[in-house]
Amino acid sequence: MSTIASKTMATNTTQSASTPAVPPEHDETLLTDDVLETVKEIALDELPGGTIVGIEADANGAGYLAHMLNADGTPMTVYLDASFDFVELS
Repeated sequence: MSTIASKTMATNTTQSASTPAVPPEHDETLLTDDVLETVKEIALDELPGGTIVGIEADANGAGYLAHMLNADGTPMTVYLDASFDFVELS
């Protein structure tokens, strides 16, 4: 799974969803269009007050990752499965 600690983080909450601040790691790919918006919406619901830093498909094909900062600036990752069901917040 990805870690956000070594990535450059943006704090702009109005950042365009099509231009995430965090590049994908290894084989992870950035998402676009409806999939991106769905993951973004779910991630923000799971971490109220959080800021999206980057969203990508998991490299192993198991789902999606939303790299975020919580309200106090702590890096967090919201994990969703391939069916967009919430799996974990870490």
